[in-house]
Amino acid sequence: MRHLLFIFAILFLIGCATTQYRSSAIYDFILVNCEKSNNEYTIIKNDRLTLEDENILIRWNPDAHHLNFTLLNKTDKTIKIIWDNSVYIDENGISNRVIHSGIKYIEKDRPQMPSIIIKNGTISDYLYPSNKIYFLPGQFGGWFEKPLFPSYTISKNIDMRSETETYIGKEIKILLALEINNEEIEYIFTLKINDITIQESEVPLF
Repeated sequence: MRHLLFIFAILFLIGCATTQYRSSAIYDFILVNCEKSNNEYTIIKNDRLTLEDENILIRWNPDAHHLNFTLLNKTDKTIKIIWDNSVYIDENGISNRVIHSGIKYIEKDRPQMPSIIIKNGTISDYLYPSNKIYFLPGQFGGWFEKPLFPSYTISKNIDMRSETETYIGKEIKILLALEINNEEIEYIFTLKINDITIQESEVPLF
């Protein structure tokens, strides 16, 4: 019996030693507007993150790290995403060059090939501002991403609610340049941070 109690005590201590406190911020975005360079009509769907017009249906799923989206080509012709003409405008109104999935961090400032969406096809991708990618030298260095917004802390001395509450109501813009039927159309999406939820948990270290 004592032997079993000893084993349980050791397992309990190991469990405590291999977990870590984490406070995470979950951002609730809404799509409040979309402007188009050709001034054609667009419809924002009821789920508050989807837009549809005669050419595309796009649903945004942004978080604190990436501006994720899924885009459906509704036309019977190929659509191209022109990444080098697309822009992220942060909450302070500063424009930034963007990269997307598949781009190596070391190539973040190089020209990017357009993404091709075949007729009636769908693409899932994300945008990320290239100026938030940085390199740290040294044994444990490398290429890293900064979050778009405060995302988490492992320190109980940092209050994530006070760290993030000033972002509620802030707006960001995404200029997505699309080539449709040999014409480049700029879609400018305005996303607003509607609310932020803080989740606290203990997470494994392995």
